[in-house]
This record gives sequence, structure tokens and C-alpha cells, in this order.
Amino acid sequence: MIRLPSEEDDATDLQRTDDHFEDEDELEAASLMTSSTNEDDGEMEGARALRVLVCLMICALVVATLALFLPGMFSKSDQFESLRTPARIPVTFQCPEVIQEAENFDPSFEKDYVNVTKQITDNMTEFLETFREADYDDWGRSYETVKDGMFHWKSSRYPDYLKDGDSIFESACGIGLNLFMTLEILQEVKGIENLFVYGNEYVEVSAAKADAVMSNVAPAHGQKGVICPGDSANLYFVPSDAFDLVFTGYISPVLDPLHFGKSTNENYDRYTMICKSEDDDWKGKKLNQMAQDAQDDWYGRWIAEMARIAKPGVPVIVEQVSPPYCNAEFDWGGVSQDWFRDSAVNNTYNW
Repeated sequence: MIRLPSEEDDATDLQRTDDHFEDEDELEAASLMTSSTNEDDGEMEGARALRVLVCLMICALVVATLALFLPGMFSKSDQFESLRTPARIPVTFQCPEVIQEAENFDPSFEKDYVNVTKQITDNMTEFLETFREADYDDWGRSYETVKDGMFHWKSSRYPDYLKDGDSIFESACGIGLNLFMTLEILQEVKGIENLFVYGNEYVEVSAAKADAVMSNVAPAHGQKGVICPGDSANLYFVPSDAFDLVFTGYISPVLDPLHFGKSTNENYDRYTMICKSEDDDWKGKKLNQMAQDAQDDWYGRWIAEMARIAKPGVPVIVEQVSPPYCNAEFDWGGVSQDWFRDSAVNNTYNW
């Protein structure tokens, strides 16, 4: 049973206090002792509170320091994780199981591409020691010579559009040396690193070599995304609006746009004769126009795929292109500068 205190209880308590101390001096002395004890207790409590505060401040400092250097331990966000973590590649897609033959593929060149690919060793340590001075990728020049020639052009057109962690795609990346060179130059000129690199190449052995190079020894902390064998004019397996910059080192022309089906030399003999048609040779002029129209269409579809997979408003870059065959019979054929301007202005290929 709970009993509430009454007035009698209060009186009894007071009486006990008075009875315990017989005179006022003893009562005052007791009061002073109690006051002194209370002051000591207060000082002890204050010291204890100060120690707790100091400990809390030290703990906060330690946590802040660790969070600065080891942010992954204190945040579920992955924004500070290494950009080389494969799980974080920004664009994902599957390479095609069946490789469609590209319209510009000439079987007579396949052996040459295979031989070029074999020039790059599968030993990546050896590759890094030797590739700069060797003649690769059918350039007829060493990597360093080509890099010297391309340095100004690349450094003046690429860096302003890219930052660390962006994604780039090279159409027709060959064995990967142009991708390698682009990463190096971007790092040297503007310190851009951690780019995710993607590409395609219609020669399967070349695509496999580019994949190996970018997987193992990509410079500037480059992270390989996806590199597939595939036709540059039909990148159906690559998502649209995906990349921060899309480029190609060279658009390989259609070698036999009229489908004569002869050997490479025989075909070019025929195209040379067509180029030399007299003004009154309407058949020759018509064939020449048909051949150029087919070449124009090939270039247009190739660039259209580059534009499709690029994010809206970002650059789509063609580094090198050949002129029409009749304007440069020493080359393989291509398109004119006027064609680029007219195609863009008229939106002929939905760029």
C-alpha cells in the first residue's frame, strides 16, 4: 500500500533534525560541511563533463579524418570508389553472337589484318616495352611518329569536351592503338584520366587484340568498357545517346561500290577507266555517279551510327577521310568536303 506524506511526517522529520543537533553551532558546522561536500561534488562533475566533451571532440576528429581518406567506409554512395571498378562501367551492352560482314570488307585484306594483329605480342609487359618504336596497324610508321603527327590535332579538339570519368567510343578501333594514343594525349594535355573506353572493329582478331590492350594496359587509368567485333555502319547492339564523345580514326571506304566482284587490282583498273570517261560518254559518267553515290551512302550510314550512339550535343569526330577516287586515284576512294557540309545542312542521313 502506497501512503502519501502528511504534515505530521514533515513535522517529525524537522523534529528529528533538531534533536540530532543540540545547538545552533553544531547545526551550522554540519551545514558548512554539507556545502563543502556539494562544491567538491560539483567540481568533480564538471571535470567529468569536460573529459567527456574532450573525448567526443577527439572521436569526431578521428571520424572526420578517416572519412576524408577512406570515404567508402562511411558512405553507401559509390561516388568516391575507384573508377576502375568493373561493376561501375556507365554503358553496358552485349556483343553480337553473329558477326555480320561489313559492306566495305574485302577478303583479300583479311590476311593483312591478321598479320598486323600478330605483330602485337600477347605479353602485355613486352608490348609496353616495344610498341612505341614498331610499325603497327598498317600505318607504315611507328606509334611515336604517328602520335607526334596527331598530337596537335587531337589536343586541340578533344580535351574541351571531356572530363574525368567520361565515356568515349571509337568506331573501327583496329587493334586499339588509336584509343591508346587518345588516352595518352588527353592525360598529357589536360590531365584527363579514368575514361571508360568502348569501340568496335569488323575484323574479329583485331577487336580481340584491342580488347586485350584496353583491358590490361590502358594508359591514364583508362577502364575498358566493351569492345566488340561489328560493322561500323550497323551498330544495332550499341545503345543510343550513350557516349560523351564518339570518334573514328578513319572511315574505310567501300572498295567495290559497283560490285564488279573482280580482284582488287582489276576493280581499280575499271574504276580508273570510269574516272577518265569523256564528257560525251554518258555511260561512263553514269557509272561514275553511281559509284560515288554508293560511297556517299556508305559514309553517311557510318557517321549516322556514330551520331546515334553519342549523347545529344556532344562531338562526333572523323579524324581522317579519303577524297573521292577520281580526285585521288592513289587512294581507295572517299567523299568530298562539300559532301560533309551538304549532308549536314540537308540532314540527308539524320545525323
